[in-house]
Amino acid sequence: MKIRCLHETGIGICVGLLVGLFIYIIDDTYYKNNLKFNEKIFFFYLLPPIIYSGAYNLRKRKFFKYFYYINLYGLMSTLLSFGITAGLTLLISKAGNFIFFIRI
Repeated sequence: MKIRCLHETGIGICVGLLVGLFIYIIDDTYYKNNLKFNEKIFFFYLLPPIIYSGAYNLRKRKFFKYFYYINLYGLMSTLLSFGITAGLTLLISKAGNFIFFIRI
């Protein structure tokens, strides 16, 4: 059976959300205390197959057709992210002396 309305990674995300919701609803402290996110397992074993799957399923003809727009989008989003981060860093560093005097 082929499901066409949702990609298999989307199904994996939905299953993970449902399992997490189930664990949250049962309110068992044993599972909440023992289920921890392990970064090493995620970055070394779970993330590479997702990236390789995306590259394997890539349609080369469409990729090269839209190569200019893909690079433009990447460049613009990187510059926008840099600008926001630099601006917020500058704003916080300038307001750093006044933050200690604000009482909530």
